[in-house]
Amino acid sequence: MPILRIQLGTGRPGDFPENCIICGTDASALVERTFTVHSSLQGHVSHTTQVPACPKCAQAIAKETRFKWATILGCLGLLALCIYLMFLDLGWPALACLGGILVATVAFWRYSSMYTVPCVELTDRHALLKVRTAAFADAYRAHHGLGGENEAPLDMVERMLAEGFKRPKITAALECRGLSSMDAANTVTEYLRGRSRANRAVGLTRIGYGALVCAGGVAASVLAPHTIFVGAIVLGFAYFMAGVVQLLTGMGNRLS
Repeated sequence: MPILRIQLGTGRPGDFPENCIICGTDASALVERTFTVHSSLQGHVSHTTQVPACPKCAQAIAKETRFKWATILGCLGLLALCIYLMFLDLGWPALACLGGILVATVAFWRYSSMYTVPCVELTDRHALLKVRTAAFADAYRAHHGLGGENEAPLDMVERMLAEGFKRPKITAALECRGLSSMDAANTVTEYLRGRSRANRAVGLTRIGYGALVCAGGVAASVLAPHTIFVGAIVLGFAYFMAGVVQLLTGMGNRLS
């Protein structure tokens, strides 16, 4: 699935092209979708907006919502029945209820993922989405003039790097815009250096904060008898390791 960087706007119809975000065909309705990512340090980060959908996909999304609620309520009912049967010492019927909950959970996970739009990364301004068809990605870029003559070279480099394009492809795209080979290569190099410096600053900040919190937790545990400040130690260690990973891989900074 192609990765597309979208700008998180107000959810107005003009924010997206008239193409279905699921299948790429002509859209005639707006449906509510929530883009969600999970960060070990920030928890779940989500953004809800209106996106275009064709009649078929819009109807399927409505059915998906009803199926989710029916599955949740059904699982709660089966769980209550299972507890009641266990009080009556009816083991096999209780196990059958647990099996029903397991089947419903698998069905819920499978069906609810059919019309989702996976989100790779999310900030307060942009989201990286795994769209199902290249038709919607191409339509979105054309709708916003991305890749065209009016897109600034640095904006093009930033967008293409976020969407996973390799350096030779980006350089070739800049050359098609009229830049010489040397200027295109220098533009990409300067942007990568700036992002590397920003990534290093974020990583070192996390390492310093994590080391400080972890050391404070260890010191407090040593000074306070019969008390171990597990929360501070674990949180500090998590931030420290997140900083190390940030320095080594640059993970999670495609939109920064």
